[in-house]
Amino acid sequence: MAVRLENSDDTGNDIIIKCKSNNPFGAEIYRYACSLLDQPSTIPMYKDKEEFFIETDLVLYFETEINGVIAHTRDEKYKVKQRLYELELTLPDNFMRISKSAIANTSYISSITRSFSSSGLVQFKGSNKKVYVSRKYINELKVRLLE
Repeated sequence: MAVRLENSDDTGNDIIIKCKSNNPFGAEIYRYACSLLDQPSTIPMYKDKEEFFIETDLVLYFETEINGVIAHTRDEKYKVKQRLYELELTLPDNFMRISKSAIANTSYISSITRSFSSSGLVQFKGSNKKVYVSRKYINELKVRLLE
């Protein structure tokens, strides 16, 4: 991997990071740059034939469905072109994998209801939406929520 800085007076204050989609360094640099600029990260999302640029802080969770990855906000759901493992690399630290098919925004989790199979049902603040957390991730999620 090469690092290059190009100074230019004729452009805006853009930071462009070019790397392969599965490169963890690129995702880490992206998160760091967003935190320095104090700008929320956005992800292109799609509903019907319209493209939206939604701030990741507004997303409750991402989940895999038959037609691909879906981003759930309080009131809406949008299709996302990235796969879950790609999102996992670029999302801010308040997101974590909670099952093989879901990544949740821990900032919005209000409760976890345990089931008899040791998995749980996650409820989100200000929404009726719920998603399952698998037993593999439930203890890690509880630790993260206590931080």
